Amino acid sequence: MSNSNFKSFLADYIQDEVITSVPDGFITGIKLYRETNSAVLSVSFDGYAEFSALCKIESLVADRLELNSFTIEPSFSPEIFTSDLMPSIIDELKRSCSVVNGFLDGAGYDFANNKLRIYLKRGGFEILNHS
Repeated sequence: MSNSNFKSFLADYIQDEVITSVPDGFITGIKLYRETNSAVLSVSFDGYAEFSALCKIESLVADRLELNSFTIEPSFSPEIFTSDLMPSIIDELKRSCSVVNGFLDGAGYDFANNKLRIYLKRGGFEILNHS
């Protein structure tokens, strides 16, 4: 790939105001699936990218490239994670892993000593544990 800068790659396909909504990133891989007319782009981000912004970019790129789907698989440095990010992370878990949908509603969480603890309010631990 001649240009592995995520924002430079996007500049050919979508408007600048959408690009500025995510941090800089480095493209680490791309998978193209001819049979499903889809693509997956792996990106290592310098900071936290809101999943809602990534979803918007996915939709715009898919439309522009006439793909059935375009997915961004983000990776982030562990140092950026704080409990403040949990609502966004939970939203992404609900989107990407339907089995958690509902279980995390109203859940409490804390992040200390590099451990994330989630306190389920509505049950479901056994189902999540076996998924």
